[in-house]
Amino acid sequence: MPELLDFFIYKSIATNCIQIETNWDLSSDHTPVIATLSTHTIHKPKTPRLTSPKTGWNAFRTHIDASTKLNFKLEQPDDIDKAVNYNKCLIKEAAWRSTPPKNPGKTQSVSLLHISEK
Repeated sequence: MPELLDFFIYKSIATNCIQIETNWDLSSDHTPVIATLSTHTIHKPKTPRLTSPKTGWNAFRTHIDASTKLNFKLEQPDDIDKAVNYNKCLIKEAAWRSTPPKNPGKTQSVSLLHISEK
């Protein structure tokens, strides 16, 4: 069965004026890709990220090293799913703990404003 590859070549088009998305609505062995070109800015939601440039990678590594369990029995498919889920949650937790919030001062100033109004 041949493989199909959808791709677009563009030049001198600002990335905020083009949107590329997958169309999952059709039921076939091919998933079409839709490119939308616009003369106006296309507002795209930001991709959620676990880390930022301010992530403390040493703290991340320390948390992973301290919390990693290597004594899972991997005999049944359910055992593998549990181990994968545990490791996925461990990585998220390490990222959350080692990445400072984006706007730490914003929450504080809102709280101070709220207190001053009271």
